[in-house]
Amino acid sequence: MNGQRISHVLIGVGMVLMLLAGWGGVATAQQPDARPTVQPRATTTPSFPGGGGAIAPAETGASCASLYGTAINWGFGNQGDIGLHLSDGGWHADTVTADDGRYNFGNLGSGVGILTVDPGALPLTPMVNHIAVRLLCGVAVQANIGLYSGTERPIPPAYLSWQPAAANIAPGQSLTLTLTIHNTLPNPISNVILTDLFPTGLTIERASASKGEVEVLEGRMLTVLVGMVDAGGEETVTVAIRADEGLAAGSEQSNVATLFYAESAADQSAVTLRVGGSSAAAETEPAMTVSGGEGTRVYTVQEGDILYELAPQFGVTAEEIMAANGITDPHRLQIGQQLIIPAGAGEQLAQAAPETTEGPPPDTLPVTGLGVSVSFAAILLAVIALLGRGARSIKRRP
Repeated sequence: MNGQRISHVLIGVGMVLMLLAGWGGVATAQQPDARPTVQPRATTTPSFPGGGGAIAPAETGASCASLYGTAINWGFGNQGDIGLHLSDGGWHADTVTADDGRYNFGNLGSGVGILTVDPGALPLTPMVNHIAVRLLCGVAVQANIGLYSGTERPIPPAYLSWQPAAANIAPGQSLTLTLTIHNTLPNPISNVILTDLFPTGLTIERASASKGEVEVLEGRMLTVLVGMVDAGGEETVTVAIRADEGLAAGSEQSNVATLFYAESAADQSAVTLRVGGSSAAAETEPAMTVSGGEGTRVYTVQEGDILYELAPQFGVTAEEIMAANGITDPHRLQIGQQLIIPAGAGEQLAQAAPETTEGPPPDTLPVTGLGVSVSFAAILLAVIALLGRGARSIKRRP
């Protein structure tokens, strides 16, 4: 009988230890998956005529331009089997990235091509796509293509931002926009090229850059050969555009600029232009008031802001902010962007909702498969009780 009681005690202790071990496994599994940032390997260094920024004079021939780069599965490494399609509507060229992620379009004539990225069956989303590329004689464009899994788009270490990020423009009137290249790396970035094919109905009147050579082709295609941006530095491009008289009032135009550089993945940034309003409104940022109730506020986006973290601070949902500002991608906020914060249903719900505590209390441990939480203090008391009961049983033996 004594041996049987001791066995019961040991079995009870063993069960408690198994619970603790199971919890330890869950805690380990819940740790975030740290992904190292992998920088693409540069291939050959493109030659920038004129000492790093000048555009080459026009040349004849079918092989005076090239486009090459590396496809990067962000956080993992270079990615093969990514389809790339280059076309101007009259001709096209197709290729697939090699096992090391590299690709190369050679023997190209001058002009403008649109580069489309196709991951095929791979569960990856391109960080840039439908890219306008200026094909210039004597210039090799290095376009590194980043791809990512999941829903959150990574922001590359060098990126673009528009100021303003959205604006009104009246038919027949002009608007000045500023595009900034940000380099957050501790080293310079090289082979920097900015391209932008403006939508039909918008004409580039003039453009200038703080560095590099600027070309405007047929009033629509903007190309800036910047050459290099210093570590932690910024360069700006200022563009004055004019809206055609025939643009329908109330329509929207989305214009996308692309940044290429050698050290990492390319970036894209869009500016939304709403057609309508007066010329005075067109020359400035859009009005920061909306109808729909009192309490509407305006917030200027700061570095590190995340939309899903900002929304609860104002008592609204991220979706309400997106709807009020015409945002389609919640992960593409721009520093300095002004957000209209509506006083909607989300704020009323936030005021009426009772206080809740997210997650279990501090001394509670999740248990695998049980669907309940077991108090750590309760587990310790159970161990002590079992050991004490076993000890008393042993002392009462006949």
